[in-house]
Amino acid sequence: MKRPLALYFPPDLEYTRLMNKTLTLELTPYEQERLVDALNAEVIKWTLIKGEILLGKRPNGSLEGCDMILAEAEDLHARVKVQVSRLA
Repeated sequence: MKRPLALYFPPDLEYTRLMNKTLTLELTPYEQERLVDALNAEVIKWTLIKGEILLGKRPNGSLEGCDMILAEAEDLHARVKVQVSRLA
């Protein structure tokens, strides 16, 4: 049985061009877990990229840009994980 997973995205003070958005997905418990896993994989990917930048393996990589993307990925992962855990 699919249960609605509503995600609320509060305004980000740094990015005033964004508005409040709510995304509602009808997901089975399995799909919810896969969504959390996919977001976790994204966090891991950007953590590895940051490590490669620090080691000099990506000389054209931007550490500041990577940090920004990683922080956003971690935040989104955490918010979705909280919503999924509330439905469990």
